[in-house]
Amino acid sequence: MRLLICLSNAELTLVATEGRQLLRRLELGCPFTMTDVVEVLSDIPAGVSVNLMVDLIDEDRFTESVARVMPWEQDTLLKRMLRRRKGNEALLYTRWVGSQKTAEGRAEKQAQVVGLSDTRALDILIAGLEKLALQVTHIHSLSELIATACMGRKLGKSGSDKAEILLIKTADKIYRQILVVEGVVRLSRQVLLGSDDPAELREEQAGFERFIMVQRLVPFGQQFRYTLIGWDQMELAWLRGACNLNDQTEVIEKAVGLGTQGNAGLLRDYPALALVLNHFTRGWPGSHYKPAPYLAMRKQFLIRRSLWLSSLLLMASSLLFAVALVVKTFNHQSILLDMSHLEKRYMLQARRYEAKANLPARADDVKDSTEFVEAILAQRDLPGLATSLVNVSQVLKQYPEFRLKSVIWERPELHLLGQQKLILSVSIKTEPDTSLKILSGRLTAVMQAIETLPGVNKAERGNLDIDAGTDSDLSINLADQEGREHEFEVRIELKYETEKS
Repeated sequence: MRLLICLSNAELTLVATEGRQLLRRLELGCPFTMTDVVEVLSDIPAGVSVNLMVDLIDEDRFTESVARVMPWEQDTLLKRMLRRRKGNEALLYTRWVGSQKTAEGRAEKQAQVVGLSDTRALDILIAGLEKLALQVTHIHSLSELIATACMGRKLGKSGSDKAEILLIKTADKIYRQILVVEGVVRLSRQVLLGSDDPAELREEQAGFERFIMVQRLVPFGQQFRYTLIGWDQMELAWLRGACNLNDQTEVIEKAVGLGTQGNAGLLRDYPALALVLNHFTRGWPGSHYKPAPYLAMRKQFLIRRSLWLSSLLLMASSLLFAVALVVKTFNHQSILLDMSHLEKRYMLQARRYEAKANLPARADDVKDSTEFVEAILAQRDLPGLATSLVNVSQVLKQYPEFRLKSVIWERPELHLLGQQKLILSVSIKTEPDTSLKILSGRLTAVMQAIETLPGVNKAERGNLDIDAGTDSDLSINLADQEGREHEFEVRIELKYETEKS
């Protein structure tokens, strides 16, 4: 069982739910005392979780500038500044909305703060709930919940250039107007109507738009997109008639009564509560205002859970250690048995081969062994990868515009010890003042220098992406190639003379 409480300037609405099933609805007029709260909720069982929503006229929204510091210090600095400035004011939400530079050129982060200027009714309600042992888990702003339910994950993220106006009925003759600009709720206003005349709400809505323009919350002439939330199509038609809409106005309509399950008629006059219950069925968004009893209970729960997890981890680690010890002992014994068995087999094979080894050696075997040893000795004194790379690096050092990126060296076979191959991946960076003639001259000079190295039999260069054939038209804009590296491949065949004895 869960208790959902909505506090407004006109009344206190309480809805008891079980999952998505509505159990009952209670109402208490304002102003009220702690005794009134205790009497109304006297039959609610102790320990029930309570989610409290605030729908007051005096909701305070402002932007706080915070000096840019390390990320792990940013939230702490904001909380310290708000505690110094606002004191014990009920703080509902804070969110980072961007950054800007001061006149001195110092970068500061901008945080939107949502709170309450007058918390007397809220303090009375919380005191009554604590007396009944009802756990107040979070306190939310109804405006923020409605905006999150309508716009989803886009809320709090920039990128949308449209200004959204949300209009919803929160209680009998009480409406809430919400302005969302670039995914952030910039203005929230409660409207108390004296009658059900749509002209009265139309006048309030026109004044809301004029106030937005005067405060320059949006550019002058900005087109608003309306989101109308009502219980059914009849109420949506009434809201559409109560707004100044033209043919260019984009309108989104949401009928929340269709998704409400179980005793839906209990919330017919409270579409805002129905929208919140339909959308936040599994998890509620976090809030900054958490009562002290809930924080103490949460701390004890976290400590108990940490102890339980620690004991579970110790048991699991001891079990794993025991299993590892058993497996290690079993493997050790198995290895000893296998070694004993293999030792016996080895001795049998050794004696058998020892009897065969007494035969005289063949002439061909002696000749092949001699040639193999001579080839290995010849390879020991033969220049290899180190000599070849030193020679190539000396050439590339003379041409700093060339950059060696990778080297592949193919090892020679025993009967072709003197023949080796080097495959180089080289890049050259073009500049705006480099012509094709100069570039071709540099490539030719590098290739000629490589061909004159000791031991080089043949050197070939691969194609570049800026090469062109002589029988085709050539059109290259080297200015577009500025800052690009053009790779090409150089294949070098080395042939070192081997000494023959």
